[in-house]
Amino acid sequence: MSMIKLNPSIQASAPVALPQKASTSAGTPQSTLATPSTPAQQTSVHILPDAVHVSSAPRAPKAMAPISFADLPKSDSQEKDGPWKIKRVHVNAGYIAHHSIMHTGPMQIKNEKFNTDVEITGIKQIPRYNWSYINPASGGRFAPDEPQNVVGVNLEFANQFGLELDAKHNKVIVGDYNQTVHFNGMINGVHVDHDAPLNTFMQQHEQTYANEQVSLLATRQFDLPAPQNHRLSYVVKAGPSVIMTTTRTTVLNGDQFDHTTSSFAVAGWGATVENGLRYELGPKLGRVGIEAAYAVSYLDYSKYSVVGGGTGSHDAVAGQFTLKLTKAFELNRQKKSDH
Repeated sequence: MSMIKLNPSIQASAPVALPQKASTSAGTPQSTLATPSTPAQQTSVHILPDAVHVSSAPRAPKAMAPISFADLPKSDSQEKDGPWKIKRVHVNAGYIAHHSIMHTGPMQIKNEKFNTDVEITGIKQIPRYNWSYINPASGGRFAPDEPQNVVGVNLEFANQFGLELDAKHNKVIVGDYNQTVHFNGMINGVHVDHDAPLNTFMQQHEQTYANEQVSLLATRQFDLPAPQNHRLSYVVKAGPSVIMTTTRTTVLNGDQFDHTTSSFAVAGWGATVENGLRYELGPKLGRVGIEAAYAVSYLDYSKYSVVGGGTGSHDAVAGQFTLKLTKAFELNRQKKSDH
């Protein structure tokens, strides 16, 4: 019987159990291991010249690097500080290029001093623009804020929602004082219920000087394809309004027409819905742009002063087409590759 000769230079990385029984047949040396290999420990025999090298060691599983979600790419709306982080500030200023008074509700004029409490229905109002005041060559007073204007500041969040503080300087007047309207109620102690020209009682009515519709609007921006790194966006806005105004009136008090301009005060409330397109140039051109928008506003002039200590009220629905210059300020400088 032949024997397996172990070389004294055998090295093992861990204690191993040598074969408990070795058998030979026909003069051919064989080695049988009694301990089966497992996934965690495997025994191997290496036949080397003049030696048998036996090694047995636990095979450690390969370590998996932990997955960090912070390393994953983020979309534009997934800012590290959350979707409501302020991403940009937009400022805008421009003019109401076209203003249509689509509806004027009944006008109520009250004055206890002269025993007047009359409702005027069927009255029509129009806008006033005064475009000549932005042209110094017209010879008149140069006042670029005299035409109907609009200014606003918008905060845009990372999720493309936003908030905007918007002020529209509406100028709404009665243009035709010969128009026939219906009077119902008391005028200077006399009961009336008939149609007559407006100027038999009222010869001036203007919500014009310092007439402001100040709105707090929720906004939503939808990005559209634009060349290079410019931006083209469709913007929707909606929210409530506060109306602050002065009122110029000339009405019949007793046997004479009195005229006055009321003090500036809160006159009512309203609401507006607006949609528009905004185009912005790239960052090298300062992110300046232009915005064209159309708004429909409900204006409830709940209480305003009229001449002689009286008060007036009426409501209206207006359509306002505005053209604005815009400027965007980026607040997240690290994401210049957004557009």
